[in-house]
Amino acid sequence: MPSHGQIILNVLGRYGPSAPFEIAGYCNLDAHEIGRRMSELRKARLIRLARDDDGVPVQRQTPKGRLSRVFEVGADE
Repeated sequence: MPSHGQIILNVLGRYGPSAPFEIAGYCNLDAHEIGRRMSELRKARLIRLARDDDGVPVQRQTPKGRLSRVFEVGADE
């Protein structure tokens, strides 16, 4: 059985830049489980914050109206 981190990496690889709540919609993990793994994956340099053309981190509105950071596969430069 794949680890939570591997599941997240698989989703990001397949669907592209996504926020934790979006990743949750593609797999059997909830957004809180995903959120706990994001810092681990960033420290391992497996994911990074998605940025727009001006270098500003991308955020998307959650269903509850809050802003959530968007992540993508790859190491920060």
